[in-house]
Amino acid sequence: AYYPEGPVWYQDSLYYVEYGRNAVMVWDGQHNRVFSAQEGCGQSAVVPTGRGEFLTTCYDNGTIGRIAADGTSLAPYSHDKDGRAFVGPNDLAPDSRGGIYFSTSGSHGDAVDGKVFYIAADGTISLEADDVHNANGLAVSKDGSILYVVETDENRLLKFRIGPDGSLSERRIVVNLDELVHHVVHIWPDGVKIDSHGEIYI
Repeated sequence: AYYPEGPVWYQDSLYYVEYGRNAVMVWDGQHNRVFSAQEGCGQSAVVPTGRGEFLTTCYDNGTIGRIAADGTSLAPYSHDKDGRAFVGPNDLAPDSRGGIYFSTSGSHGDAVDGKVFYIAADGTISLEADDVHNANGLAVSKDGSILYVVETDENRLLKFRIGPDGSLSERRIVVNLDELVHHVVHIWPDGVKIDSHGEIYI
């Protein structure tokens, strides 16, 4: 695998992206094959949707790529409902309502311009959180009430309360990873996943 990221298990196969090859891959347990490729996208995550399509974060060209069930590329999402562009789309997290959250890392360096958007089941995209210092991995809790978001450049994991309409509120810090090692080394969190028992992996 060439720079693999964003794995997701779907219909008895493992889908993931190869960022360095601009491709979404699928592994059936024996063979690895290209499911979809789009030059210049810079895929960093992939998820299936409730409509039988797939979405992928195109980190390099600032879009959310859409892929049909047969691997054909569809017209991507490039702006939210208010015309905001996506700077560094990074990760995706489906909820139980047919919607999908995604993070945009924003500019590198000192700029605190990472964001979290929400794609509703009808395809409407809205900004739900901003001022995140390099927004990265994100995951919805098992009961659907909390969205966890990695804030890489602050070395911590955030959480938001999810409203009935998918809106986010009550921003809190869950943990600063540097504190877990008493600041002996510097931790740069990247992805976050939640397992079948509700335990969090970073």
